[in-house]
Amino acid sequence: MVVVCINGEDENNKTEKEVNKFFLDHNEIPSHIIVTKKVGKNNAINRIVEFAKKMDDIEIVHFFDDDVILEKGTLLINIEELIKEENIKSRPLIIGSAFIAVGYSFSFFYRKYSFFRAVLSWIFHNIIIQPYLLEAERPRFCEGPSFGLYLKYFPTLPADEVGITDDAFLSDFFAIKGKADYLQNRMLSIIKPANSISYIKVPSSFKEWKMQQIRIHAGIERAFSYFGSERKFLEEYFSWNYAFNKKSRTNLQTKSLLKIILYSIYMHLHEKNRKYAERFIIKNQLPRWSIAESTKI
Repeated sequence: MVVVCINGEDENNKTEKEVNKFFLDHNEIPSHIIVTKKVGKNNAINRIVEFAKKMDDIEIVHFFDDDVILEKGTLLINIEELIKEENIKSRPLIIGSAFIAVGYSFSFFYRKYSFFRAVLSWIFHNIIIQPYLLEAERPRFCEGPSFGLYLKYFPTLPADEVGITDDAFLSDFFAIKGKADYLQNRMLSIIKPANSISYIKVPSSFKEWKMQQIRIHAGIERAFSYFGSERKFLEEYFSWNYAFNKKSRTNLQTKSLLKIILYSIYMHLHEKNRKYAERFIIKNQLPRWSIAESTKI
């Protein structure tokens, strides 16, 4: 069954009409639409989980953002991996995909912009896709645009007003649930199967990218605070070259001068965004996510 949650303002029910049209054109797929005026992804996920728990025949749920592009077979790979792991040992775990950024050549930008703006856009694009290149080190945390798990293990997500992002909460939650297995046997409770790949489109403007990153920084830090007593373990568990948390960052392993330069620029911007996020946390405010331009390419 496919369940779609349309949350927030939907002018003239435009989105709902489009989704209904899709389901009418694909009526072989069991479907359900949830409509709520309350904004926030956590609320939308909680509503879908509430619906699924009322059904008698749903054991596994898998979530996707509406702008994610799946490599063929990814959903099947994830579900089969979940079933296999559950049969080996029934334990709380979450499954995700490797996230690969859709990359564009200079000619793509030159067709859209003046030469000077195209150069700047192309350079910026190549900086912000660095963590999500095919050859980049994969983080252990489970990114929000694509993840799945057994319904019986799904926790209720915090209210969106708390400012904890869905993927930060779920990644921390399942890392802690699997802590004993990890420390004893290095058994992971966050799994990303080989060949499970989701492609993401990155923001085309610095303004939107900055707002996106500040929201993520603040969400991760608030999640760490929520699971305060486990913070040290989580910082070690989620160590990564591009980690949002400073204590989780590891050194980039490369001899490429270009890679080092791009990494250095990215991390400089990364750190500035982290400091902006700290201000929101100190003032107990949420980033104004609604002002982001939504200009992904």
